[in-house]
Amino acid sequence: GTQTYYHNSNRPEDLKLVDSVSCYMEEYFNWFPGTIGRQAVPVAANLGEVRLAAMPAVLVEVGFHTNAEDRALIVDPNFQTHTMRSVEKGWRMYREGKPCTPFAMPTFLPDMTTTHGTSVAVPLPYFGYPRFPVTAELRPVTGAGGCSAAFDCNIQTKIFLASQPSPLSAEFKCSTASSTPTTTMKVEVTLRDADGIRTKNIPTAFAKCIKP
Repeated sequence: GTQTYYHNSNRPEDLKLVDSVSCYMEEYFNWFPGTIGRQAVPVAANLGEVRLAAMPAVLVEVGFHTNAEDRALIVDPNFQTHTMRSVEKGWRMYREGKPCTPFAMPTFLPDMTTTHGTSVAVPLPYFGYPRFPVTAELRPVTGAGGCSAAFDCNIQTKIFLASQPSPLSAEFKCSTASSTPTTTMKVEVTLRDADGIRTKNIPTAFAKCIKP
């Protein structure tokens, strides 16, 4: 497991810092393969590393070599890189006075209606503090009742280079070269920030594609 240690005396800033670091480590754990549900547990401890610090301090124990699952993660370069990014984000959010708000989207998006070959604007509301650039992926869902082979079912992407408040806005284009009539399909949306944090796949109820 992962633990974050703070001094157990009356140092409120240490507690704010450890809560922020723990929060944003768990934001990362919630999508990285092999860490879903993993926690970063704050622990009050009388350790010299935090007790003797002349500033707010947190000691992060990312994992333990005596645990097989931890050992596999600790030697994974991607886990190393992104875990330290999450620690840095926790410190940065603490420094900026921002609350614990993991990067996420609402659980559903509004329906879309468009004609073949025409783009429609899709609002992409989000919560939290992603690091830009942020990439939006709009993925038509294939299979029964979904995007059929007559349509362009490829992922459509848009990159937002500069920091922007919620909501973002992307475009979805429904296109087909056939005489296929009006159809409906689900479209899943995912946002990914520059730290690699991904939101869950959020579906529209349906996207209606009308043949002009």
